[in-house]
Amino acid sequence: MVYSAKRFLYIFFTILCWGLSYPLSKIALSYMTPIILAFIRSFIGGLILMLFVRKIISGRKEFIDALLNVGALLILLNLGIYFSLNPGLASVMLYTQPVFTIIISSIFLKEPIMKKELLGVVLAFSGILISVNSLEFDYGVLFALLGGFIWSVGTIYHSKHFKNTELLSLHTFMSLVSSVFIVPLIPIGFYFIFSLKGILVALALTILAQVFGYIAWFKSINEIGPIMSGTFSLLVPVMAYITTYLILGIKPSLLTLIGSAVTLFGVFFAMRSHK
Repeated sequence: MVYSAKRFLYIFFTILCWGLSYPLSKIALSYMTPIILAFIRSFIGGLILMLFVRKIISGRKEFIDALLNVGALLILLNLGIYFSLNPGLASVMLYTQPVFTIIISSIFLKEPIMKKELLGVVLAFSGILISVNSLEFDYGVLFALLGGFIWSVGTIYHSKHFKNTELLSLHTFMSLVSSVFIVPLIPIGFYFIFSLKGILVALALTILAQVFGYIAWFKSINEIGPIMSGTFSLLVPVMAYITTYLILGIKPSLLTLIGSAVTLFGVFFAMRSHK
């Protein structure tokens, strides 16, 4: 199938928005806890998204989907960025999600792992080991990997229950209801420095990543399909490294870049081999 260049504009805009979210999150986390930032992204993002949908899809299954794919994921993502020496590396760890999906599907859903998929899994985890060994012990890597694992569980759950759902309406509900889940956690390690810069960065992050990023993502799925969109989304960590360097001046080591490249190639190989 031949795609026109215009049909890729949505996915490239998504990559830009989500890539920028990593250094912006790092800045915002200087003024607030990861949990507060997760609340701002989910609640304010949900309110803004309501302007773009005609109705909100809700229910028990939708609530579970929200806890996995928005609430828990945002908290773990923010913790990963907060503790990580480089937000770009946290992005790479998060995008191991397809690898975890293959492993979980094999263990619990009894789906066989093809040889190429297994090779992709091995490459991905080899890259993780290289990246981790390139720096001092980093809790951010662990939180981001856990985020990738939770995201994979959420992906499997979502695929089982929401095959023909209006995605933007569902995501709007998921964002709003996740904020209710997050509120009781706000007192944990509470700190919030009232700063115009901190508030503006958090709002910019929310609008870019939680609103425009997801709107473009869902449009990309409609334009070029979920498989092609998912493949191109692996460029988000690349954009995260670039924007982190441009905005924060944080330069990854050569070994970190090599490990990240091996990880992403392994994820790509596993994704392309998965049926």
